[in-house]
Amino acid sequence: MATMALTRMEVPVAKLIAPWWHTALRAGLFLGMAVSVAFFQRLAHSKPGMLQEHPQVVPMYLSLIAMEWGEFVWVWRGGLRRTGTRLSEVIEGKWASAKDVLMDCGLALGLWAGWTVIEMVWKSRLCAGHAASIETFLPQRALEILLWIGVSINAGFCEELVFRGYFQKQFEAFPHQPDYL
Repeated sequence: MATMALTRMEVPVAKLIAPWWHTALRAGLFLGMAVSVAFFQRLAHSKPGMLQEHPQVVPMYLSLIAMEWGEFVWVWRGGLRRTGTRLSEVIEGKWASAKDVLMDCGLALGLWAGWTVIEMVWKSRLCAGHAASIETFLPQRALEILLWIGVSINAGFCEELVFRGYFQKQFEAFPHQPDYL
């Protein structure tokens, strides 16, 4: 009769990548900002003809880029460096070959094309009007377009790091901490 030896597998315990108070403060700032924006948006009143004017969007775009990098610095300096966590541990994903890069680009292109078709159908068939209030904030000149691209790229990188990297790893690790509620 054969005997089977069972080996015990130990699951690595997720560690915090920043102190708990750092995460609580960051989450509180996000919540406070969301509540403030909702409150001020509710109080805002537009003047007749205001939507036809193109506002100065360059300062707004620059402040959005600065805010995104402020979030990055908050996570990196205030959290990761304190615990000795490398940025690569938070980001994770790596391309092993050119095939991986091409696969991701192909997926992105397919998703973009699909989204474009959905948007066209939505605009032509389902949605007669659109949010004209946001249209005035879209870029119209070359500098604005370049800054808009910068806002988009920075938001993509910084927000992925903060939400999918930092917050996700922190919330994964919280229940495994000895002093967790």
